[in-house]
Amino acid sequence: MFLSQIERSNPNLIRTAIEFHQTGKIPPSCFMIDLDTVAENTRTVVQAAQENGISLYFITKQVGFNPVFARTVCENGIEKTVAVDWNEALTMLQNNIPLGHVGHLVQIPQKYLSQILSAAPEVITVFSVENAQRVSSAAREQGLQINVLVKIVDHDSFIYSGQEGGILFEDLEKSLGLINALPNIKVAGITSFPCTVFDPEQKEFIPTHNLKTLQKAAVILEKKYGGEPLQVNAPGNSCSNVFPLLSRFGATHAEPGNV
Repeated sequence: MFLSQIERSNPNLIRTAIEFHQTGKIPPSCFMIDLDTVAENTRTVVQAAQENGISLYFITKQVGFNPVFARTVCENGIEKTVAVDWNEALTMLQNNIPLGHVGHLVQIPQKYLSQILSAAPEVITVFSVENAQRVSSAAREQGLQINVLVKIVDHDSFIYSGQEGGILFEDLEKSLGLINALPNIKVAGITSFPCTVFDPEQKEFIPTHNLKTLQKAAVILEKKYGGEPLQVNAPGNSCSNVFPLLSRFGATHAEPGNV
């Protein structure tokens, strides 16, 4: 689906892929990644994020959890990855790629929870008080202190099919009280997805209802945990053009997936 864009932005990649395939340097049914461009793009994204006060985790879902790609991104300025499901997290751990954020789109299955917690990711997203209880129990067994992000949804949230889940905004204060009572975990912030979408008519990225809900939720957390650094994680189309918008809404973190 991105062939026309690659033709415009990186035609040498196409020519090289054809040459390597026709000469037998690569087998059929494989992928090629231009690591020089990945490195350059990573540095560009990092600079734009820094200019807008945004911290980054990078995602490897779009490139099949490729560890070579991941190391290149790490070496060029985004030091930790976001693993949207347990499979991605385990692949990153097997290749010594540091975990930043885990469990955003798919909660961690009980079978792998202890293993992933022991890798000390910066934050783990929980969709519910019940899931927070599971994380708390596993963390207590290992003597760990785990930072969690609470995924926020609202009745008017924009959610892709199959990615449902989260604590309703109207239940946030009550849920925070219950989570705070759990041992070995600490609420470190909030998240939602997607926080921006591209509007083809305006030809620019615009905030979703999710981002506006996240902004309101951040006010509640600030009142409850005032003085503590809180993460407002706002992924979705995370790129240089989006960072100024995210900054205006109070986001602190984003998660680029194509660099």
